[in-house]
Amino acid sequence: MPALIPTAHRLLILVNVLVLASSPVAAQAVNAEARALFESGNALFAEARAHAESVPTERATTAKLYRKAASKFIASWKADASTVETFVNTANSFYFAGDTGEAVLYYRRALALEPTSKEAHDALAHIRAALPIGKPTGGATGSLLRALFFWHESLSTSFRRRLFMALFPAAFACFAVALWRGTRWRRFGWVLSSIAVLLLGSLAAESVGGSLRRDAVVLVEVAGRRGDGETYSPSHSAPFPAGTEVRIRENRGGAASSSSSDWIPIELLDGSESWIPANTTQPVLADGL
Repeated sequence: MPALIPTAHRLLILVNVLVLASSPVAAQAVNAEARALFESGNALFAEARAHAESVPTERATTAKLYRKAASKFIASWKADASTVETFVNTANSFYFAGDTGEAVLYYRRALALEPTSKEAHDALAHIRAALPIGKPTGGATGSLLRALFFWHESLSTSFRRRLFMALFPAAFACFAVALWRGTRWRRFGWVLSSIAVLLLGSLAAESVGGSLRRDAVVLVEVAGRRGDGETYSPSHSAPFPAGTEVRIRENRGGAASSSSSDWIPIELLDGSESWIPANTTQPVLADGL
């Protein structure tokens, strides 16, 4: 069984769960079945937490209860409760159970629905910090760009899109008024159009570089290979642990073995490449998401 989560990290996730447990997700669910399943998941999570506190040595039993809670949250999602709260609670349950791969997968799915979810961002940051392969920091230049364009990640995609759709015609309206009212309105037009262009660039960059269509998460520890089969040498010095985030690459030719359909070419967060068995991952964008 995977190692249990450090106490400090568990406390952080526990705070998230307590907040989410009292959230209005049940009211958001469109049918009674989804609501009942979500509440059943919360009850099982509370039972698992109580068992961990009363009998801390029975870790296997506690993990089993957390996985039962996760299965209820997943059933709630599939019964039409596709909400950030449902995915975060699912991830939290897997996290406490020690199933890092599934936890990362559902935090990523929560962020796919709402990129500004603080609960998912904070929890995912803790997991990523413990994994060996991460995104390059980009140094001082990267820090400066993140400071200047903080709004790119802090504002949701839908909000940026609505803001662009409002500012773009408003800018042209100001330019039109400026034909009769002078330069003051023209200045307003330039300000609004500049903001609209920045928003358009943000949306375009997200569409091209941030697409989730090929993103996936490794669910079990697996050794990466330099080609599509066990006969190839390892691509990295150590296996990829559960929770490793990858992007599935397009195979642009080259030799392919008879078992190539069982292997997929991937790119890791640090830009390195490898091949792994297809059945060791799950895509971030699942059916119904």
